[in-house]
Amino acid sequence: MTQHTFPALLFVLVCLGGAALAHSTIYPDVDPLTCKDSPPFRSFHIHCLFWHADKESTAGALKLRDDFIKEFNLANVTLCKDLFHEDRLCMFEIENYPVGPFVTGQWSAFLLPEHYARATQWIMQHRGIYDILIHPNTGCGVEDHTQWNVWGGNPWEINTRAFSQHTPFPPAPLASLSE
Repeated sequence: MTQHTFPALLFVLVCLGGAALAHSTIYPDVDPLTCKDSPPFRSFHIHCLFWHADKESTAGALKLRDDFIKEFNLANVTLCKDLFHEDRLCMFEIENYPVGPFVTGQWSAFLLPEHYARATQWIMQHRGIYDILIHPNTGCGVEDHTQWNVWGGNPWEINTRAFSQHTPFPPAPLASLSE
């Protein structure tokens, strides 16, 4: 190595190191990369399924939703804006018809891991005649809804062809080291 090469190499290494430290998205757990690697459960959904064409079934399911909203103080809380990436417990709009993987009407809630135990216990103890699906959100839609799920009541058919996400969500970014 010549006398001029070493300072140039050192300069390049310092620049690359600085660029790496200044990058705002640092992922501490980049593995797993596939759904077979058991990705972490980053959040959950609760779904209450009901026969949307039956007024009595729909009314009872909506009463259960109202009771859930009251129990978890969600009456004046904005509906969820994102299907998978919220930072709070929130409700989704009611779906009075089959949509996505669901073959019937349903209402749903978004849960963070810290809400899971309390919300699961409450919904299972208050579901009455309604069938409840609770599943994680990993980005592996088929596995989330068919393998890593929990049912209260009777399992319903899930249309797995509706899923377009087949890889785990990337880990949540940490704050930049340069901040």
